[in-house]
Amino acid sequence: MFLNSTAVSFADEFKNIQEWAKQNRLKINISKTKEITFHRPIPHKHHLPAPLLDIEQVSNCKLFGMIISSSLSVRDHVDYIIKVYNQRLYLLNKLKHAGLDEQGLATVYFRLLLYLVFRMPYQLGLGS
Repeated sequence: MFLNSTAVSFADEFKNIQEWAKQNRLKINISKTKEITFHRPIPHKHHLPAPLLDIEQVSNCKLFGMIISSSLSVRDHVDYIIKVYNQRLYLLNKLKHAGLDEQGLATVYFRLLLYLVFRMPYQLGLGS
């Protein structure tokens, strides 16, 4: 939201955001609000600001299907995608051993796995 060199405090800036939301007939759900501070990947030089109210401070969060980390690394997102692929491949294997025919397996494959393949370029900002 702001740099450390600004004269506005984090709490004041958040109050401004809440006021803007109120003026625009929007409601900020504090229980779902997360605070993430972006920094360079040097942990000993990273200092978190004091937490606000009941807002949880996190080191990564999921936004529009992408996991964003505080150091802007893609490692957490890639690990998540690999986990999802492995779960879906395991399901395909179980369905095959349960006797699902080839057409059924192809349908499950296209619905579960190929969906991720086609969606990924858009998540990475490479789609048009």
